[in-house]
Amino acid sequence: MGGKETDFVFLEATGDYLLVELERSTHKLFRLDGHPNDELNTARGQVIDWKRYIEDNLSTVQRELGLTDISSNPKSLIVIGRTSTLTPENRRKLTSLENESPKTKIMTYDDVLENAKAVIENILGPLWDVGGRTEVYFPREMKIVPATAKEQGNI
Repeated sequence: MGGKETDFVFLEATGDYLLVELERSTHKLFRLDGHPNDELNTARGQVIDWKRYIEDNLSTVQRELGLTDISSNPKSLIVIGRTSTLTPENRRKLTSLENESPKTKIMTYDDVLENAKAVIENILGPLWDVGGRTEVYFPREMKIVPATAKEQGNI
Protein backbone atom coordinates (compact mmCIF):
# COMPACT_ATOMS: atom_id res chain seq x y z
CA MET A 1 0.00 0.00 0.00
CA GLY A 2 1.79 3.03 -1.24
CA GLY A 3 5.14 1.24 -1.22
CA LYS A 4 4.55 -0.14 2.30
CA GLU A 5 3.65 -3.77 2.90
CA THR A 6 1.23 -5.10 5.47
CA ASP A 7 2.14 -8.36 7.17
CA PHE A 8 -1.40 -9.70 6.68
CA VAL A 9 -4.78 -8.53 5.47
CA PHE A 10 -7.70 -10.69 6.61
CA LEU A 11 -11.27 -10.66 5.38
CA GLU A 12 -13.33 -11.40 8.48
CA ALA A 13 -16.61 -13.32 8.50
CA THR A 14 -18.41 -10.01 9.07
CA GLY A 15 -17.09 -8.71 5.72
CA ASP A 16 -14.70 -6.25 7.39
CA TYR A 17 -11.02 -6.22 6.57
CA LEU A 18 -8.33 -6.43 9.24
CA LEU A 19 -4.80 -5.11 8.65
CA VAL A 20 -2.22 -6.93 10.78
CA GLU A 21 1.25 -5.77 11.76
CA LEU A 22 3.47 -8.36 13.46
CA GLU A 23 6.47 -7.34 15.51
CA ARG A 24 8.82 -9.56 17.44
CA SER A 25 7.67 -11.28 20.61
CA THR A 26 10.94 -10.21 22.23
CA HIS A 27 10.12 -6.50 21.96
CA LYS A 28 8.99 -4.76 25.09
CA LEU A 29 6.00 -2.50 24.60
CA PHE A 30 7.06 0.16 27.09
CA ARG A 31 10.28 1.73 28.31
CA LEU A 32 11.16 1.82 32.00
CA ASP A 33 9.72 5.35 32.23
CA GLY A 34 6.35 4.01 31.05
CA HIS A 35 6.36 5.56 27.58
CA PRO A 36 5.76 3.37 24.49
CA ASN A 37 8.89 1.75 23.13
CA ASP A 38 10.25 2.68 19.67
CA GLU A 39 9.07 -0.64 18.19
CA LEU A 40 5.50 -0.05 19.34
CA ASN A 41 5.54 3.52 18.05
CA THR A 42 6.93 2.34 14.70
CA ALA A 43 4.23 -0.33 14.38
CA ARG A 44 1.52 2.24 15.18
CA GLY A 45 3.05 4.57 12.58
CA GLN A 46 2.96 1.84 9.94
CA VAL A 47 -0.73 1.23 10.59
CA ILE A 48 -1.43 4.96 10.33
CA ASP A 49 0.47 5.09 7.02
CA TRP A 50 -1.57 2.17 5.60
CA LYS A 51 -4.85 3.75 6.66
CA ARG A 52 -3.88 7.13 5.24
CA TYR A 53 -2.96 5.49 1.93
CA ILE A 54 -6.29 3.64 1.84
CA GLU A 55 -8.18 6.87 2.58
CA ASP A 56 -6.35 8.70 -0.21
CA ASN A 57 -6.53 5.81 -2.73
CA LEU A 58 -9.64 3.84 -1.82
CA SER A 59 -10.78 2.97 -5.34
CA THR A 60 -7.24 1.97 -6.37
CA VAL A 61 -6.91 -0.32 -3.32
CA GLN A 62 -10.30 -1.87 -3.99
CA ARG A 63 -9.61 -2.42 -7.69
CA GLU A 64 -5.89 -3.17 -7.94
CA LEU A 65 -5.39 -5.06 -4.67
CA GLY A 66 -8.70 -6.89 -4.95
CA LEU A 67 -9.95 -5.66 -1.58
CA THR A 68 -13.31 -4.87 -3.11
CA ASP A 69 -15.30 -3.96 -0.01
CA ILE A 70 -12.55 -2.47 2.15
CA SER A 71 -13.64 0.67 3.95
CA SER A 72 -11.60 3.86 4.05
CA ASN A 73 -10.88 3.15 7.74
CA PRO A 74 -10.45 -0.61 8.25
CA LYS A 75 -9.72 -2.27 11.57
CA SER A 76 -6.11 -3.05 12.42
CA LEU A 77 -4.18 -5.25 14.83
CA ILE A 78 -0.64 -4.90 16.14
CA VAL A 79 0.86 -8.03 17.73
CA ILE A 80 4.01 -7.36 19.72
CA GLY A 81 5.82 -8.51 22.86
CA ARG A 82 4.81 -10.72 25.75
CA THR A 83 2.33 -10.22 28.56
CA SER A 84 4.98 -10.90 31.21
CA THR A 85 6.67 -7.58 30.36
CA LEU A 86 3.52 -5.55 31.11
CA THR A 87 2.75 -3.94 34.44
CA PRO A 88 -0.84 -3.05 35.39
CA GLU A 89 0.03 0.56 34.51
CA ASN A 90 1.25 -0.58 31.07
CA ARG A 91 -2.05 -2.39 30.51
CA ARG A 92 -3.95 0.81 31.33
CA LYS A 93 -1.76 2.71 28.88
CA LEU A 94 -2.50 0.16 26.16
CA THR A 95 -6.19 0.78 26.74
CA SER A 96 -5.61 4.53 26.42
CA LEU A 97 -3.66 4.04 23.17
CA GLU A 98 -6.50 1.92 21.80
CA ASN A 99 -9.05 4.55 22.85
CA GLU A 100 -7.14 7.13 20.79
CA SER A 101 -7.52 4.88 17.73
CA PRO A 102 -10.60 2.73 18.40
CA LYS A 103 -10.16 0.61 15.26
CA THR A 104 -6.59 -0.36 16.21
CA LYS A 105 -6.10 -3.20 18.69
CA ILE A 106 -2.72 -3.89 20.33
CA MET A 107 -2.13 -7.42 21.61
CA THR A 108 0.77 -9.46 22.91
CA TYR A 109 1.50 -12.92 21.53
CA ASP A 110 0.18 -14.32 24.82
CA ASP A 111 -3.11 -12.45 24.26
CA VAL A 112 -3.38 -13.98 20.78
CA LEU A 113 -2.82 -17.48 22.20
CA GLU A 114 -5.45 -16.99 24.91
CA ASN A 115 -7.97 -15.72 22.34
CA ALA A 116 -7.26 -18.70 20.08
CA LYS A 117 -7.79 -21.11 22.98
CA ALA A 118 -11.10 -19.43 23.84
CA VAL A 119 -12.35 -19.67 20.25
CA ILE A 120 -11.42 -23.35 19.97
CA GLU A 121 -13.03 -24.16 23.32
CA ASN A 122 -16.20 -22.31 22.29
CA ILE A 123 -16.40 -24.48 19.19
CA LEU A 124 -15.15 -27.86 20.45
CA GLY A 125 -15.42 -27.66 24.21
CA PRO A 126 -12.60 -27.72 26.76
CA LEU A 127 -9.36 -28.99 25.27
CA TRP A 128 -6.53 -27.51 27.25
CA ASP A 129 -7.14 -28.82 30.76
CA VAL A 130 -9.68 -31.60 30.52
CA GLY A 131 -8.75 -33.19 33.85
CA GLY A 132 -10.18 -36.50 34.98
CA ARG A 133 -9.72 -39.63 32.90
CA THR A 134 -9.35 -38.99 29.17
CA GLU A 135 -9.81 -41.87 26.73
CA VAL A 136 -8.93 -41.92 23.05
CA TYR A 137 -10.88 -44.12 20.62
CA PHE A 138 -9.69 -45.27 17.19
CA PRO A 139 -11.80 -46.61 14.32
CA ARG A 140 -11.84 -50.43 14.02
CA GLU A 141 -9.99 -50.36 10.69
CA MET A 142 -6.91 -48.85 12.31
CA LYS A 143 -4.16 -51.41 12.86
CA ILE A 144 -1.60 -50.59 15.53
CA VAL A 145 1.76 -52.21 14.80
CA PRO A 146 4.43 -52.43 17.51
CA ALA A 147 7.70 -50.69 16.69
CA THR A 148 9.60 -54.00 16.91
CA ALA A 149 7.59 -55.43 13.99
CA LYS A 150 8.47 -52.40 11.88
CA GLU A 151 12.15 -52.72 12.76
CA GLN A 152 12.21 -56.43 11.85
CA GLY A 153 10.64 -55.73 8.46
CA ASN A 154 7.54 -57.81 9.19
CA ILE A 155 5.23 -55.22 7.67
